[in-house]
Amino acid sequence: MKYLYIFLLACGFLACDSDCNSDIEIGTITPERTIISVPDSIFDFIYKVEPGENLLFTFTHHFPECINIDDDEAGQEITFEVPHQLISFDFEGIEMAQLNAFYREIGAWAHPDWHSKIMSGRINGEKMSESEWNVNLSILVQPRFEDERRVEYNGRFSI
Repeated sequence: MKYLYIFLLACGFLACDSDCNSDIEIGTITPERTIISVPDSIFDFIYKVEPGENLLFTFTHHFPECINIDDDEAGQEITFEVPHQLISFDFEGIEMAQLNAFYREIGAWAHPDWHSKIMSGRINGEKMSESEWNVNLSILVQPRFEDERRVEYNGRFSI
């Protein structure tokens, strides 16, 4: 019985995995949108999504959350746009710097207007149907208070 109490106490302090949800990765597409970069006095710039002619791709990754840990919700969001008439795309090198592609952190502690422009890596995709694309991301992102890191995803994006 003494060992059971020690185990339960350790789980409380260490957040046992059984109390944690797994990662959630979602790829969505919003048609008829465009990204507008706006200069900002606090941040270098902010971006707005407005009606337009492009396809807006958003990759959202929610990191694992543990029921017994407050304010541990966190994640990341990658947003980019491509011309609506394309059936495939492949952005790499200098094209990445020219692409409207942004990284944003998600969490109770993350500022909703802070994001960074994605400048390097590779994003490619192929249209599978009118409502679905297969997209590969392998990009370098710059979190606000951390070192640059690579984000990779290979999966379906849906309208």
